[in-house]
Amino acid sequence: MAKAKYKGIIQLALEFRPGLTRQLAPWEKQLAENISFFKGDSHVLVPPGRGPRVQKIVSHDVIEAKWSPQHGMIKIRVDPSESWAGLIPNEGPFPGTYNHFVGGTNIVVMKLT
Repeated sequence: MAKAKYKGIIQLALEFRPGLTRQLAPWEKQLAENISFFKGDSHVLVPPGRGPRVQKIVSHDVIEAKWSPQHGMIKIRVDPSESWAGLIPNEGPFPGTYNHFVGGTNIVVMKLT
């Protein structure tokens, strides 16, 4: 179980259960099997969820990364009072993976605005 809290309130909770319990749609299967899923840069808003600044997060592997994915199902719970709660459907569980990572990565934060 993973939880994201802000000011003591759980905004998001994820629960992973190993093993797929339903047939995956073609797009879900393609995404789950894509080895580049966890690679690449990302962008975040500062302050979180509001901005006005954007930061780019860049990761550089310094020791070769080895991922060991375990496929399963994920239950997602969102605090309904969150402004973004409607972005996540109130249904599920959803297919997902638990990924064990071995390697070394340097993370660099770049201010864009």
